[in-house]
Amino acid sequence: MLHKKFAAGILAALATGTLVSLMANAKDPVVMTVAGHDVPLSEFQYLYNKNNIQQQSKQSIDEYVKSFVDYKLRVAQALEERLDTMPEYKKEFEQHRLELAEPYFEDSVALDSMIRVVYDRMHYNVDTDHLMLPLSDADHTPEQQQARLDSLRTLIKEGKADFYELAKKYSVDPSVKVNGGHLGYVVANTYPASFEEVVFNTPDGELAPVLRTRYGWHLIRVNGRRNDQGEVKASHILKVTRNANDEIKAKKKHQIDSIYKALVANKTTFADAAKRESEDPGSGRNGGELGWFGSGRMVPEFEKAAFALTPGEISKPFTTDFGWHIILCQDRRGIAPLDTLRPRLESMMHQGERAEMLETRGLAKFAKRYPAKINPVAADSVRAVITRYGKLTPQAGAQLASYTSIPAVTVNGKTVGLGEIGSQMSRSRTGDVESAMEFYNMLLNNHKRALTREAAISWLEKNEPAYRYLLNEYRDGMLYFDISSKKVWDYANKDVAGQQKYFEEHRNKYLWNAPKYKGYVISAINDSLASVAANYVTTNNIAPDSLVRKLRTEFGNNVKIERALAAKGENAVIDYVAFHGFRPAPVGRWAAFRPVLGKIIEQPEDAGDVRGAVSVDYQKELETKWLEELRSKYPVKINQKVLKKVK
Repeated sequence: MLHKKFAAGILAALATGTLVSLMANAKDPVVMTVAGHDVPLSEFQYLYNKNNIQQQSKQSIDEYVKSFVDYKLRVAQALEERLDTMPEYKKEFEQHRLELAEPYFEDSVALDSMIRVVYDRMHYNVDTDHLMLPLSDADHTPEQQQARLDSLRTLIKEGKADFYELAKKYSVDPSVKVNGGHLGYVVANTYPASFEEVVFNTPDGELAPVLRTRYGWHLIRVNGRRNDQGEVKASHILKVTRNANDEIKAKKKHQIDSIYKALVANKTTFADAAKRESEDPGSGRNGGELGWFGSGRMVPEFEKAAFALTPGEISKPFTTDFGWHIILCQDRRGIAPLDTLRPRLESMMHQGERAEMLETRGLAKFAKRYPAKINPVAADSVRAVITRYGKLTPQAGAQLASYTSIPAVTVNGKTVGLGEIGSQMSRSRTGDVESAMEFYNMLLNNHKRALTREAAISWLEKNEPAYRYLLNEYRDGMLYFDISSKKVWDYANKDVAGQQKYFEEHRNKYLWNAPKYKGYVISAINDSLASVAANYVTTNNIAPDSLVRKLRTEFGNNVKIERALAAKGENAVIDYVAFHGFRPAPVGRWAAFRPVLGKIIEQPEDAGDVRGAVSVDYQKELETKWLEELRSKYPVKINQKVLKKVK
């Protein structure tokens, strides 16, 4: 959440210490104890230095200690009120805990290698054919499916069968209905990593060995490759013909031809024509703008037409399954340098299979430190239940979810039981026994990785001071924000009676230099309607909190009413309706203005007239009183001898 990240920013400026009592020793003595929580010298030194790096002028130790103690007192109050046990807090803190640990799990060498491999592949595209079988089905085990695909591969390799005919007959890839087994040019980082590895590493004209992924069994043939075309920045105009009859198709053809003639004759700009004529709701309103795109992003016919153009050139009308198009090529560019693309590529590497590969490598040393214990009884139980029902039915899932006493995987003393995995399985329908076992093993590995990650984070908390300090910053920052909102910020904003009382006691702080108009202003599309609306308000004694609703009901969207408080010279409309100024120019569709339920006041009448200033001052007063209470409530002990060691 944004407000919690903001809290961490506050913390960086004020700084904070650990919330758990750490064992002090001669090398790391306690510099202070606030509300029973020890702050070791090392952490205080770290936070003090960090604070001063972020300040324009270095803060003295005495100044910093005061703000630090006040900060810790708020955190102590938050802990006493158990704000750290609130579900929202726990969820967000756990998210920060995981995110802050990620850099420690990253294999920078592996990441850089992945980035370079993908960047190199971006320079060419691979023309690919694809045939896919499910991992298993009612009649075939995974091993039998693999054997089936191996047989098809042999037939193709020996010239006894046509790849595309077999793809049309056997492939379960949904796209086969459109492409007949010809994927077209594969672009780097658009398919799962394991699939891409085979595509880019298979020689031209070759059939790759059968590939198994979580999605099924794959037979891949590489026909050739080409240099990447780079990217094109284009706009288009679309006339939709999908699912249309012949009469409408002919009408759309006539329309697109007329648009093309107007463009060629320079009778209109492309952007204006797109806004007026295009039936693409996404780009039409933006003048047909599609932005930059590369190979593989558009349907083949559209891509071919776009990349055939030079900057400034307009295509002739052409068709796709969507309808008739005209394209304007605005610009072309090649692949950017690696340094430019690195941030985007790094983000891509943290998604999908590559993210799993990176995390597995990063957690490898922790996996050795905390080896996982897999219970084979759990897998046997899954197979037995699914076999009994024939497939993963709701009843089978419910039975597996009931096996709460059977451990499935244990890492560093923490266990995930079969019941938890069974509950996840019960929400899926994966088909036969082997598919269900595939699903179970996938979930098991996910839990094993999560438990290993948890063990690694626990190790970081104990053994990596920098991680522990930063995590405590977030913990304290979130608690600081929550307790301050509860006791001061949100409370002050909602306490209207308190603000009014404060205003009455400090009226002289809020004096104006000039009178102001206080009331409402009606805006209308013309003078007669403005006068009628103003008369309606004054003659019907409408309560202020009903004004907007009543006027909308009576006049629709042709009239609006707004509360106003302004001095002469601060607002042209107020000058006109209240201070005899010149009539202002229309504001959008609003051409006429009338004052209602208003008056000129010399000074603010209540807190609402100076709400912003009163709210800030009232908040400061509440905060001062609250901190005084906290200082009286919680003991603070500062070890001056240790404090002198802070540099």
